[in-house]
Amino acid sequence: MMSNEAIIDLAQKIEAKKPNANIPVGYDGFIDRITHVVDKRLGPDDYQRVETLTAYGQKFIDAAGLSMNIEMVPVTTKLGGVATILANSLATLGNRVTYMGALGLGGVNPVFQDFANMAEEVISFSDPGVSDALEFTDGKVISSQLEPLKMVSWENLLEVTTLERLVEIFDRADIVAFADWTLLINVGSIWDGIADEVLPKMTNRERRMMFFDLSDPTKRTTEDVLNVMATIRKYEEFFDTTLGLNKKEAYEVASRYGAAKEDFADLHELARFLREKIGISEIVIHPVDGAVLSNAHEDVAVDGPYCADPTLTTGGGDNFNSGFLTGRSLGLTSKESLLLGVANSGFYVRAGRSPAFDELREFLVQWARGDID
Repeated sequence: MMSNEAIIDLAQKIEAKKPNANIPVGYDGFIDRITHVVDKRLGPDDYQRVETLTAYGQKFIDAAGLSMNIEMVPVTTKLGGVATILANSLATLGNRVTYMGALGLGGVNPVFQDFANMAEEVISFSDPGVSDALEFTDGKVISSQLEPLKMVSWENLLEVTTLERLVEIFDRADIVAFADWTLLINVGSIWDGIADEVLPKMTNRERRMMFFDLSDPTKRTTEDVLNVMATIRKYEEFFDTTLGLNKKEAYEVASRYGAAKEDFADLHELARFLREKIGISEIVIHPVDGAVLSNAHEDVAVDGPYCADPTLTTGGGDNFNSGFLTGRSLGLTSKESLLLGVANSGFYVRAGRSPAFDELREFLVQWARGDID
């Protein structure tokens, strides 16, 4: 178990700190419609929701060979997308974000306007996708409309900016974060374009942090997954490269290298395996109840403030990544950065929004005192 002393020490350590890192982020953009599935309709404005993903799945099993009607109730419409939620949280914490992605053609879609106002710069070159996120207490099902996101490509990025401008953006960065490869079928061309045409032109040769998040790669072929790993490995020439994965994604990527879940005694072994196979500096794995990190110098694990009845789970992992990257930008240790990540996610799933930095610090204090559910 994580000691209360470690958590309160972190809260005290960051009291005088203020996030201010320059972080380019890309490249998705989604309008998320958070939805509940109705189990029992009790009245015009009253219903019991299907609480668990298991119960939802059972409805499909029970209806096999028959038919079924599912009622869905929209709870909220919000900014979505792996990269966009990550960037929004980074900006909310106080970092200076340059966002490149799919926030709207001919102007920023109103769903993203508050985020665009916080960001230092927005470069939008596609309309957003739309996702319906069916939320349950033990998981979620996300159905996405991806057609507009075919425009997220190297060619279209260069239609709205220049190679020289991209070099400037990456030269001045403290940390760089790319997220959501799986759902953006052409984004690999951007990842390759940056690696091949932008990074070699940088004048800033200081080793900085480069962070990747694939999103769930299950539906992509093994050839695609191994090819994107080769692309990620290119960045290691210029950056200390970290790949962030949730638990399911980590086992999925390992399977593309021929490994099975039972081959690993714990997540530390899994993280070390992935780091060595991919050939990058660091792997971070974040299950719902903590986080694990492996690099050449250390293997670190922390417990998290697990929430049994979350207000919102879509984006929890992205908020973990934001807290972790912010910790790294502040010069915290790996353990402290992981703690900041799980705390940022813990606040988000309870409040249904990303915290400001002072709120995150107060959450750490409450966590240490045992004052959170």
